[in-house]
Amino acid sequence: MQDQKSQRLESLDILRGFDLFLLVALQPVLVAIGQLWDNSYYHAFLYQFDHEVWEGFRLWDLIMPLFLFMTGVTIPFSLDSKIGQPVGPIYRHIFRRFAILWFLGMIIQGNLLSFDWHYFKLYSNTLQAIAVGYLFTSLAYFNLPIRKVITLSICLLVVYAIPFVLDGNYSPQENFAIRVDKKILGSWMDGVY
Repeated sequence: MQDQKSQRLESLDILRGFDLFLLVALQPVLVAIGQLWDNSYYHAFLYQFDHEVWEGFRLWDLIMPLFLFMTGVTIPFSLDSKIGQPVGPIYRHIFRRFAILWFLGMIIQGNLLSFDWHYFKLYSNTLQAIAVGYLFTSLAYFNLPIRKVITLSICLLVVYAIPFVLDGNYSPQENFAIRVDKKILGSWMDGVY
């Protein structure tokens, strides 16, 4: 029997492991140490393991975008291996992955298991953003030539920026994106900007 070499991109697995390590293991341990050890240098270091309120950047602000980036990187590996197969199973695969990510997000961050609709959040940030990004990017990658995917990506970035530039309000409470979220999601917003 011949061994088949895995088609996994090892550097991506390492990056994913690093991101998860920061999220699940390192940050909670560092915070616990910070509660026991009152050292100004350590607390300055610990400052990197919390989100910036609005303006600025910390290491912790890199975790979610890094997951989005890694999801995008995996799409060619995942879908290129399915070229030539019937499209039905491919679309089922894409929509199934979208639904799983969305549902897990509702459980983990959306308070779904509280069974109290007052606390339920339909769109609760991280996993739903990854799910939606995966869905639309996969569909575009699978259905469009690469030049159109690149053109679409550039156009979306420009079109997304236009309302912000025209509006001019960049405050965390009333910028264009928050007003759209409030209008569409209403009480189902999770309050994370």
